[in-house]
Amino acid sequence: MSIELRGTFELQCGWVGPHISVMFPKAERLPTRIAPEAVLIDGNHPTAATRSGRTVSLTIAPPTGVLCDSIGPGTVRIRFTRAARIGNPRSAGRYTVHAEHGASVATATFAVH
Repeated sequence: MSIELRGTFELQCGWVGPHISVMFPKAERLPTRIAPEAVLIDGNHPTAATRSGRTVSLTIAPPTGVLCDSIGPGTVRIRFTRAARIGNPRSAGRYTVHAEHGASVATATFAVH
């Protein structure tokens, strides 16, 4: 199973870092560990992915060079690939995944038939 969510977050010069948390529903089957290589944030792998309960915390490397002070809304795409070994819930239904960055929250809903 592959999961993708898009959300609008406060970004500094287009950078969502340094951390973003993704909360999975109780019914989602998560592996003990998720490799950073199994996750993409706007096409790039996080430097770390740590699971605690239903939450996966992602660490994003800062961009190289000088980072400007412009802060504004921007869209971020987070994708857990099949390599993340996330399993569908065993029961049919609609499920929601949440991503948090600071005070911003994004959600994605998926259906299991």
